[in-house]
Amino acid sequence: MSISLLNARGLQNVTVRDIANQLNISVGNFTYHFPKWDNLMDEIVDRLMNDLEEMKRKNHLQLSSILEYVNDIYTLQVKYIFIFSNFYLFFLTYPKYKETTIAFVNERMENMRQSLELMIKEGYLYPFDKEEHNYDLVVKNIWVHMSSWCAFSIGLANNEFSSERDKKGFFLSLWNICAYHLTEKGLKTVREAFDKYSWI
Repeated sequence: MSISLLNARGLQNVTVRDIANQLNISVGNFTYHFPKWDNLMDEIVDRLMNDLEEMKRKNHLQLSSILEYVNDIYTLQVKYIFIFSNFYLFFLTYPKYKETTIAFVNERMENMRQSLELMIKEGYLYPFDKEEHNYDLVVKNIWVHMSSWCAFSIGLANNEFSSERDKKGFFLSLWNICAYHLTEKGLKTVREAFDKYSWI
């Protein structure tokens, strides 16, 4: 599939002929299905949005299940790394996708904020405090971290990205964003969740 080639080389370094060669079809056959490059991007972004919708259907309100959600986010970024390795450039190049993506992210941020409210009530997080425990900022920090980690990792690794090696860094960095706000009960629950899942 063209996604693997785009991931391997980067969006700017792949042509229609490259994809046709990989699929072992003629350029004419390829352009019959995708007359314009944008038609291919439409197909790929539709797949990405379907994957995001599938993730959204999962219930991640419990603290112990949020690690699974974060793992799903990471796996999705690796699957479409040619987009997430330069997230902002992609939407500058293809602005028609930006509005849909922003709406989705805002919805997920609001859902995450609601999840944090529930965790406060259940004693996993300290109560909201504008200075010490500002969860509006925490949610923004989490999303900035999750949306930019792949680009950051690739830049530091001279474009030699390792999904398993960088997954550990992804989780540890997220842990450092969140750990300060966890109560003893929350810390215990997260540590137990880390022990439970072998993929971390």
